[in-house]
Amino acid sequence: MAKEVMLALGSFAFSIDTAAYENFTRETSWRWPVIPRIGNTPSIQYTGVESDSITLEGTIYTERAGTGQIEALRELGGSEKPQLLVDQYGYVSGKWCILSSSEKKSGFFADGVARKQQFTIKLLRYWDN
Repeated sequence: MAKEVMLALGSFAFSIDTAAYENFTRETSWRWPVIPRIGNTPSIQYTGVESDSITLEGTIYTERAGTGQIEALRELGGSEKPQLLVDQYGYVSGKWCILSSSEKKSGFFADGVARKQQFTIKLLRYWDN
């Protein structure tokens, strides 16, 4: 049975069998600088897209998914290359860079392996104009 992919970032597939995210937050901002005017109120002018970022928060249960997912994401982030982001429908939303990765481990087995790993991955859109 093929695993259901929620989202793919480069070669890493987020899924129930790897790392499932529970929260997906996307933030987009635009540049509207304030332009002072003599004898009048300031004006604003649109100058383009400022940034586009995504934050993924999720949980890995190591009994089901194993323990290598966070390290795989760290390696992908350290590859120094923007990665294609593709959703579950095959829509490619451009190239993205991993800005940061954090994890929290809990519920340890007797050998010290965590039963549960919570993670946060922050992505920033790479604009290759």
